[in-house]
Amino acid sequence: METGRDGVIVVDVNIVVPLFLDRPTTPIVRRLSEDEGDWRLPSLWRAEFLNILSSYNKFMGIPKIKAQEIWAQVNRLDLIHVEPVDHVWALELSMYKKLSGYDALYAALALKLDCPFVTYDEKLRKALPGVAASPEEYIKTLRK
Repeated sequence: METGRDGVIVVDVNIVVPLFLDRPTTPIVRRLSEDEGDWRLPSLWRAEFLNILSSYNKFMGIPKIKAQEIWAQVNRLDLIHVEPVDHVWALELSMYKKLSGYDALYAALALKLDCPFVTYDEKLRKALPGVAASPEEYIKTLRK
C-alpha cells in the first residue's frame, strides 16, 4: 500500500468518531490525523455521524448538550473534506464486491481519488486489497 499523496486519504466515519468520542482507538486515530491531515469522505458521512451521536445520547447516556457541542466541532473540522462520488459507480462496486451501498461510497471515493482508504471494517479491507488498511497498518507504511 502506498501512502496518500500530500497526506490525502479516504477514511470512513468510524475513523472520525474516535476524534470526538473517547474510544480505545482514539490514540491511533489522533496520530493518523496528525500524520495524514487531509481526509476525504463522501457526504454520507455526516448522516452516519449524526446517527452515531444520537445513539450515544440514547444508549450510552452522553448528555444532549455534549452531543450538540460535538456536532458543532465536527462541522468546523478542517481535516475533513467532502468529495462527490458517482452513485451509479458505487452501486456497481457494491454489487461486484458484495458491499453495502454505504460502504461502496467510501470505496468508490478511494478508487476515484487513487488514494489509500483507512477503515476498521475488515470486510472493506478484504474487498480492496492494496487500497484499504486499518489505521495501524497504514501508519506502518508511513514509517517505511
